[in-house]
Amino acid sequence: MKACLDQFKLSLKQLEDNISVFSFQLDDAFYQSLEQNDIKGGSVQASVTIKKVVDAFDITLEQQGEILIECQRCLENMVWPVDCVDHLVVKYGTDPTEETDELVVIGEQDLFDLGWYLFEFAALTIPICPVHEEGDCDPEMEEQLKQYAPGEKTESIDPRWEQLKSLINN
Repeated sequence: MKACLDQFKLSLKQLEDNISVFSFQLDDAFYQSLEQNDIKGGSVQASVTIKKVVDAFDITLEQQGEILIECQRCLENMVWPVDCVDHLVVKYGTDPTEETDELVVIGEQDLFDLGWYLFEFAALTIPICPVHEEGDCDPEMEEQLKQYAPGEKTESIDPRWEQLKSLINN
């Protein structure tokens, strides 16, 4: 499965001085070969535009499609839309402290791997707690959740506590 990731390794040194555009289809094999648990699969069309400038590469990554993630309520798979445009600047250097969210410093290596960045930017579109729309969760799991959900308390309050609460209101 790792062989499918080789297509995302680009030789930046061999790019022309003008703009280069690459298209990738990110499918189930791509997401499963990354050995991560956030995205189970999907079908995303990615377009990568690389502009070579004097001492760096200006990279724009556009992604559109759908990914398969896990619902945090019922633990079943759900489809999540991906529509994002992200930006990176890649430059050669040896000082990793210079890196930021948008600036990537690489050594003198010839290949730059876009695969992980495409995954990360798609993963950033996922909300903190993704759940199905109301009524779309697995019915069996919904029933289990209702069984263990906290119910209304019908216990009477100790009268001593009622007297203490009246002190707060004064």
